[in-house]
Formats: sequence, C-alpha cells, structure tokens
Amino acid sequence: MPQPGVPRTVCLELLLERYEMGTAMVDQSEITAVLKDLSWLDKCHCGQLELSDFFVPAGRTISEHALKVCRSCPARREEIIFAYARGISQGYAGGLSPSQRATLTLEQALDLAAAETAALAQSPAATA
Repeated sequence: MPQPGVPRTVCLELLLERYEMGTAMVDQSEITAVLKDLSWLDKCHCGQLELSDFFVPAGRTISEHALKVCRSCPARREEIIFAYARGISQGYAGGLSPSQRATLTLEQALDLAAAETAALAQSPAATA
C-alpha cells in the first residue's frame, strides 16, 4: 500500500491528469494554481497508483486495492470536498464513484466516507 508522504509533485501530476480528463473546459493553469496551495496533497496515498486505477468503464468499480487505498487515505475528506467544489464528474475521487457524487450531497458523501473509513479501521485486517 502506498505510504503517507508521497511527494506533492506526484499527487499534483496525478490529480491534474485525472481532472483534465473529466473537465475539458478547465484551464490547466487555474488547476495548477489551486492545487499548489492545497496542503492535503502531501497526505495523498494515491500517488503510487496508476491513473487507470481510478478511471474504469461506466458501470464498473475500481479494484478493491484502490478502494482500500482511498478509504484509508488521510486526505480522503479533502479530496471529496475538492471534487464537489470543482464539479468533478469523471473518475473516482476520495473513493466515491461519479454516480455516487452525482446522487449524494456533499454532507452525505462525507458521512459515507467517514463510515467506510471507520469500518476499515475496525476490520480484523486493520488491527492485525
């Protein structure tokens, strides 16, 4: 599993690629300026995964490994807030699918993420 402290540049590149794919009308320099100021990027666990781990064909889910990485990531809450604030409609963000983000309010999404993270922390594999 990726370790905390993945370099900011790795996460920045991953996020830029991810969000460019989903929002063609967004100015890359604007995204770069916003992302450089987000301290939560330093906590991302996804920097060591492939971009394709978060973009799957419609109707499919990301791998259990990628979901576990998302659910255990200390930056999960911040990434979900970022995705909602920016209207990101493609790819998984913070372990939530595009359809989940389309149907859940931000508050519901954060509650779901918190419950999933808590359940993961209490699972036998997490305590072993």
